[in-house]
Amino acid sequence: MEEKYNLDKYAKKVIEPSKVEVLAVCSVVLFVVVLFALLLVFVVISVFVDTAKADTVNLTLHRVHSPNAVEDAEYNTILDIAKHQLRKDLRIKLNLVQKDIFGASIYEWYPDYDPFKTILLMEFRKWAYWGEQHKLYRNKSYGWILGGAVTPEKYQYSWGLAHQGCAKKEPRYFTATAIKDNGAGANRIDFSAKVLVHELLHTLGARHTTDCSLMDRDVGHCYKQDAYIPVSKVTKRQVKRCLRSE
Repeated sequence: MEEKYNLDKYAKKVIEPSKVEVLAVCSVVLFVVVLFALLLVFVVISVFVDTAKADTVNLTLHRVHSPNAVEDAEYNTILDIAKHQLRKDLRIKLNLVQKDIFGASIYEWYPDYDPFKTILLMEFRKWAYWGEQHKLYRNKSYGWILGGAVTPEKYQYSWGLAHQGCAKKEPRYFTATAIKDNGAGANRIDFSAKVLVHELLHTLGARHTTDCSLMDRDVGHCYKQDAYIPVSKVTKRQVKRCLRSE
């Protein structure tokens, strides 16, 4: 008698894995997926926390009420723009102390700015020497905001001067001008904020660049009305090195 075999039945038993095997494989795959997802979440959170973390910079800012100083609203706008760029590009939060200076004779000097800068530089050196000796003002920058220098043609222009170094280690000083316009109708509120940040960063370890970034040696030639001027990676590294130093 001819025997008949159901080959499909045996083949099905050989090919199909048992339910236990399927469950084991699925469990392993699920474990790997969950582990990868947790790792990804951890990386994203770490990056977010690092990005959100802001370094605090202590700044005492003296607003000098010279004859051509900007009005209160303009001055506050300059500060707001400066704070925004510091936070956005460098993750710096200002611990700001503001002071007003009235009637200081050297600040009423116009129009040639060279002797003015010499006087200020002498003052910076005197303060820096005293601070380095006493170490009372470590981890602090000091700034003076002035009206712009005036040319014989009655045009105002911006300039700044800074005591190069790292305020985290010893006190550092700078001055910057704040002007509403250049006398020819061009608005200079936004640029005044950039001058302020430029000089402040000198006190936080940043040096001049030649790439038309914010720390360019002649940043005025790189400026276009209300245009964003980036902070270079080199500057970011220099500032971070200063702020993270002990």
